[in-house]
Amino acid sequence: MDKNLWKPSPRYLLRKALIKDFFKGKTDLENKSILEIGYGAADTFNVYQSNNLNIYGFDFSSESTEMAKSAYEDQSLKINLFEEEGAIKKQKYNFLAAFEVLEHIESDTNQLKDWKDLLENNGEILISVPCHMKKWGPIDEWAGHYRRYEKDEILLKLQDAGFTDINIKCYGFPLTLVLDPLLNSSYKNWSNNTKEDDKIEKTKRSGRVRKKKSLVDFFVRPLFLFPFVVIQKLFANSELGSGYLISARVSN
Repeated sequence: MDKNLWKPSPRYLLRKALIKDFFKGKTDLENKSILEIGYGAADTFNVYQSNNLNIYGFDFSSESTEMAKSAYEDQSLKINLFEEEGAIKKQKYNFLAAFEVLEHIESDTNQLKDWKDLLENNGEILISVPCHMKKWGPIDEWAGHYRRYEKDEILLKLQDAGFTDINIKCYGFPLTLVLDPLLNSSYKNWSNNTKEDDKIEKTKRSGRVRKKKSLVDFFVRPLFLFPFVVIQKLFANSELGSGYLISARVSN
């Protein structure tokens, strides 16, 4: 697996900043467990490591599993990677993370219920999804999405699945006003030229493959991105971004 196929997008880095903030607000994390489903390039494992979490992971793509093993083979980071989905059910976890996964699943409410059953009592889920169907474009087609979400829709589905203490942050504004059109334009020709119509295969690809050359490369520079990381927090309760980062709790 060529690790150069993946590079962090600006939208990913904006989301990662909020993921870091989520764990900063937690205490007594040492030796608690987190399962990430659909970890893709496994870059978020570094966040969990910095918070002394026991890391478990499952990805639908065997290529992603090999990519993660290769990325962390020379580090002391202890990671437990499941190669079969059924193996994740052998224990329960304090946290379950799934970023840009739910929109790939047709029966999303049932999936949320299954994830709930994997959590310890008082455990928390942390997920992200793209928001607003009016923003649907070529990148959604390329990635194999079933939908983008509205706030009331995802709130209701989480409640139906049995989650409480639901917190929804809208992220990405104002940088996504520029990025979304660029991304859709960038992926338009790639989407039209591919013969891959299988949503499962598109899903496997989307977590680990990015265009090697992109107009948005400039935006991932830390000095450029930093003010947008700060600004997006001011608009977290608005509907101006292009994605939601959602946390919720379960009481079994």
